Amino acid sequence: FEGKIEYQPSIEGQGKELFESLLRSQDLSIAIYHKGNKLRMESGEQTLIMDYDRDSFFVLFPDRKVYATSSIRRDRVADSLFVRKEIKESRQIQGHPCRGYQFLSKAGEGDQNTYFIFWEAEDMRFGEGKDPVHPLLQGVKVEGIPLLVDMPLPGTPLRLLYQASKIEAQKVSEELFQVPKDYTQLSGL
Repeated sequence: FEGKIEYQPSIEGQGKELFESLLRSQDLSIAIYHKGNKLRMESGEQTLIMDYDRDSFFVLFPDRKVYATSSIRRDRVADSLFVRKEIKESRQIQGHPCRGYQFLSKAGEGDQNTYFIFWEAEDMRFGEGKDPVHPLLQGVKVEGIPLLVDMPLPGTPLRLLYQASKIEAQKVSEELFQVPKDYTQLSGL
């Protein structure tokens, strides 16, 4: 898949009304651009760029024109922390057939706050042959692009959902996956 996917957040669970106004007052939407083995995620005050061919990711802070960089493989720990279970049924999201997975924490199986669920599109791939991880999934590797992510809000009975609200297959400029020349690298990270 090459293009842009926009995700909108929502809250589910007992007492969600208290948090919905807070959610509406802040821009927690996410835009993710995909091109080959590269991904760019824009959310709030930071931008994340992942390049699977170079095993690198960059966190950009546009308001300060600085960035940090690291290795995707070195910083990936989520696969060792979770047990992956496929959800039997499938569903359609934004017209795409999706397969669901539940990730249970090895530290506390059974507690609703120790798992997250995601639905990945069976017909939309990225990071081919690179064992890709997705930033919406706390570093868990995926095959298809996640179109719905459902995760716990620690210490509450609530869950935060990010669902694809708009999918645009389009050419994406290579410039989106480069650190701007006028940014300074943060040291000591």
